[in-house]
Amino acid sequence: MVVRWKTPIPPEVEALAGERPNGVRVEVWPADYSSADVRRAQDALQDWLERTDIRDRWSLSYGCSDGTGLVVGITPPLTDRDQLQEEISEAVGMPTMVVEEERPVPRGG
Repeated sequence: MVVRWKTPIPPEVEALAGERPNGVRVEVWPADYSSADVRRAQDALQDWLERTDIRDRWSLSYGCSDGTGLVVGITPPLTDRDQLQEEISEAVGMPTMVVEEERPVPRGG
């Protein structure tokens, strides 16, 4: 099991690393951003989207699995990735990776 924790990692969290009595191996890995940081960035993204013409192209956003920033999905075609990454990163206050991604389809169609 991997536990990501925003740096600096407190000693009591570091102490969780290793083999647990139930046989589960716990690894504590550093992260640049917490889930709370990502939620704040997603809120800032929504504010930014309201002020731009990108809203209709936005599909979804989520934190990078390694805790290094925000992933923002933009529907195809994506011809302005570098510009969007720079603008969104500045607006949300963390590194942003813009990817070409269709909107999710609700369950049941």
